[in-house]
Amino acid sequence: MLGRSTVARTLLTGKILSGRSSALELAENPLPKLAVRTTRYRTVPSRGPRPWNLPRYCFLPAATMITIFALLVVPRATAHDLSFTRTTVVLLPGGDFRIDMQVDLDALALGMPQDTDDLQLMGTLDTMSEAELNQTIDDLRQTFLRRVRIRFDNEVFLPKITFPDQNTVAARSTNTMLGLTARMTGLIPTEATNLSLQASRAFPPLHISFVDVRGHEVGTDLLNEMLRFDYGTTSGFDENPKSFASDQLGNLVTLRQILERGDRSEVYDLDKPPPPPSRLNVIAQYLYLGFEHILPLGLDHMLFVLSLFLLNTSWRPLLAQVTAFTAAHTFTLGLSTYGVVSLSPSLVEPLITLSIAWVAFENVITGELKPWRPAVVFGFGLLHGLGFAGVLAQLGLPPGEYLTALLSFNAGVELGQLAVILAAFLALGVFRHRDWYRPRISVPLSLTIGVIGLYWTITRVFFP
Repeated sequence: MLGRSTVARTLLTGKILSGRSSALELAENPLPKLAVRTTRYRTVPSRGPRPWNLPRYCFLPAATMITIFALLVVPRATAHDLSFTRTTVVLLPGGDFRIDMQVDLDALALGMPQDTDDLQLMGTLDTMSEAELNQTIDDLRQTFLRRVRIRFDNEVFLPKITFPDQNTVAARSTNTMLGLTARMTGLIPTEATNLSLQASRAFPPLHISFVDVRGHEVGTDLLNEMLRFDYGTTSGFDENPKSFASDQLGNLVTLRQILERGDRSEVYDLDKPPPPPSRLNVIAQYLYLGFEHILPLGLDHMLFVLSLFLLNTSWRPLLAQVTAFTAAHTFTLGLSTYGVVSLSPSLVEPLITLSIAWVAFENVITGELKPWRPAVVFGFGLLHGLGFAGVLAQLGLPPGEYLTALLSFNAGVELGQLAVILAAFLALGVFRHRDWYRPRISVPLSLTIGVIGLYWTITRVFFP
């Protein structure tokens, strides 16, 4: 006898076969039933695996969490570049000296990091009473006296400290109350033979320019025009090549030094001009500065290079992209440094962050090196080269060693990029040939980088 399950199956199958087979035939030969099942599955089209291999309902929450994480963790693009403490030491006729340091005074007065939001700092100072504000400014002067050391013949000199941009149009234009300039003045001791400067580790690395106008017939108005700080330029001074004041200032800069945090400057001889730096010294210094601009200071450039790494598990696509990027940024770095090409930082910086988002989101869409990808990376490399040139303009180039400094800085940038790729390979290389590498590592990381790039673009365009 047939069991209940067999009978039920027989009846059901009999309906499907429209009565063409008896129950006994189906019990002895189940092939018609299998044929029906096979036919049913063949009618369902195959959709293929999704590129990120996630359930459809999980994608929106995952993207939302990545966006929130990126906006909370990644710092906002600052309104003014304070990666260096630009410092100008001016030796004046009559034995006076003047030292101007570019620092975010609002942040320093409130004990906040230099990259704190400007409007937040200014709002805090605005809410203070007059007595509280005066006390805060007095405390700020004491901070400079403690953290900045001016030495003549190794003897500490206490200067007069003022903040010339306080409550001026120049300060308000940068969303600050106290401005960005701390000025230290005084009279050079009569018997002094040398001068040195040192700032504590609380300040970013110092970029010092010594300007000696002793023995030069420079009028007060021209001197003020030469030394006027321009918040809209990368170096801080008038960068118009046709400007007579800019020309004269370049001729009067007798020494440039770049100091790491807490370092003391070389001794500046007050009786004779300092010798120019050696070529080996220039190579070592600018090689280090180029590397440092990528690691650890250039988070935007690091994310761009990391996006190139995340595209594919093969080395050939990575080599093609890195070669295109290197050739492009070397080209525009050289042209911009020699004044052939120029583009406003207010346009370059948002385009750089937009390039990060573009490359990262393209990684999410495809994991293959498309024919247009190297060309796109080359175009973005041109923008990054202009960004590198802006940094090099801040640092300045030593007279007579322009090409040496330029090539050394570019070599440092290349070493920094290779270090980023090497670090990424050491961290992720062991997983690159796993089936889940793209859905679980490449796509989520690229999506995060893309969100960060968009966030930076918006802040640099709408909240500069």
